[in-house]
Amino acid sequence: MKIDLKKMRPKNFNSYLYKSVEKLAKNVEKGSGNKNINKCPVCKSLKRKNYIIKYNILIVTCGNCDLTYTTKQPKNFNDVYSQNDYLKKSILSYDKHRKYRIKRFGNERIKILRKYKKKGKLLDFGCGTGWFLEGAKHYFQSYGVEYSDTIRNWLQDKFNIKTFKTLEDIKEEKFDIITAFDVIEHVPDPLGLLKKLKRKLKKNGIILIYTPNFNSLGFSYLGVNNNLLCPPNHLFYFNKHSFNYLCEKINLKIVETQYRGIDVGDIYALINEKGNKKTSNFLNQNSTLFQKFIDDIGFSNHIRFVLKNK
Repeated sequence: MKIDLKKMRPKNFNSYLYKSVEKLAKNVEKGSGNKNINKCPVCKSLKRKNYIIKYNILIVTCGNCDLTYTTKQPKNFNDVYSQNDYLKKSILSYDKHRKYRIKRFGNERIKILRKYKKKGKLLDFGCGTGWFLEGAKHYFQSYGVEYSDTIRNWLQDKFNIKTFKTLEDIKEEKFDIITAFDVIEHVPDPLGLLKKLKRKLKKNGIILIYTPNFNSLGFSYLGVNNNLLCPPNHLFYFNKHSFNYLCEKINLKIVETQYRGIDVGDIYALINEKGNKKTSNFLNQNSTLFQKFIDDIGFSNHIRFVLKNK
């Protein structure tokens, strides 16, 4: 599907995102505040090198496991994910983008999963408004985990999709497939999350994880202007090495890695905002080709992992 950057990255896209996340960071400071993270949350090493400061939050890279992480985390995540704003934006945007999301993103996710499992029970952790589950339920017995009571009830009433509030609410049930799309970078304990997901996985099951790729063109070229660099939303930034380290600690094996992104869109947004129309138009006209090249060399801003038990 052709990438239309003018639709995906409208004018002032970067400025809008920057101000929105900056507001969240200030909400945290005014609310419960932050706690300091003095050692790597995964390997516990004190060795680290400074990467960048954004929204007055220092981001560092671990000198042992190569994980990049924020040195501050919110004490209360309600300061970040305001329920009223989150629910309103999530539900109102759902119908507007539902068909596009299923066609553009949902079908390719299902294609990856069906390489390993043609049928079975699927759990989408952090399912949000459930657009992926709406497509997945045609192939798998599909369930979701979503913390919001309002969204869970809405999913049940409108789409008959069974959801749980937390993983702990799922008793003895185990799954053939567990997915977590753009979730693990948000949680304060990614190792703890993977352990919990593994406990809900059948012996021969798979886990599919999507997360931003720190070793990417977007992070290298855009630096502080990268919209994926957004503490306190994103607390962790993985590359293949640091994510493999995470998996090794709990005996999970990476069986497939894919690189897909929209780096050209973020670069386009920055150039377009600076008024360089000639370059931005050239990028838009050739965006699909450029992004395919970036993906093919493993330098795109998102990375996908298929995991199995060892």
